[in-house]
Amino acid sequence: MANKEWWQISPTELHLKLLEVHTDQEKTNQEVDFLESVSKLNNNSRILDIACGNGRHSLELARRGHKVFGFDYMHGILRTASVQELQNAYFTQADMAQFPYKDASFDLAISMWQSVGYFSTEEANEKVFSEVSRTLKPDGICIFQISNPLAVISKLLERGAIEKAGVLELHDTTSQKSTYFDIDTFRYKSVAKYEFDGKSYVTLHDMRYYTVPEMTELLKRNGLEVTGVLGSILKDKFSINTPFQIFVARKY
Repeated sequence: MANKEWWQISPTELHLKLLEVHTDQEKTNQEVDFLESVSKLNNNSRILDIACGNGRHSLELARRGHKVFGFDYMHGILRTASVQELQNAYFTQADMAQFPYKDASFDLAISMWQSVGYFSTEEANEKVFSEVSRTLKPDGICIFQISNPLAVISKLLERGAIEKAGVLELHDTTSQKSTYFDIDTFRYKSVAKYEFDGKSYVTLHDMRYYTVPEMTELLKRNGLEVTGVLGSILKDKFSINTPFQIFVARKY
């Protein structure tokens, strides 16, 4: 691939360190409790974990007796999941442009912690929703947990972001992070520096954020009907201030 996406060149070791910082088993348990409560799972259910990372959701679902298939682009991250060798948890290296599974394979598809909008074009990003629809069984459920762009914009403005030619910019010298939000395209970009174990890393994020109407239309266009939009795994009502928007949809 001539021009790789940012996540295809992101350092695996940095990604793992950030997962350790931002997540723990208690949070994972709470998130899986939520997934079970809204998806009507049984022990015969087949679950797809999209961009599964180190497999924390897949592994916990498998511990609870579910059959889970996870895939991620980063092979090094997948190794941390695969070495645990849990029964009913299966991991594959792939990206979201083409899921490595047959049509109508799953009862539930999950995408947690902003794993959509990773591609640089609108067409490529929509392909993810098409693949979700293709691999779900009729009446199957999909759950997307994505960042709330309204809350992102609000926080940037509160922290003193300056608008330049339609782009909100915030340069934070304390956290060594520069953030950009294009209000025309709803693309979020950030460049951040991290220090772990004596090593320095510079990482880029460049993602498409979606509003509720946009997500609802994207899902509908790909045969997926939104049945609920929540603000958190505690089932708070979605609002401008909730950090996430969690879409629950059904394949019709």
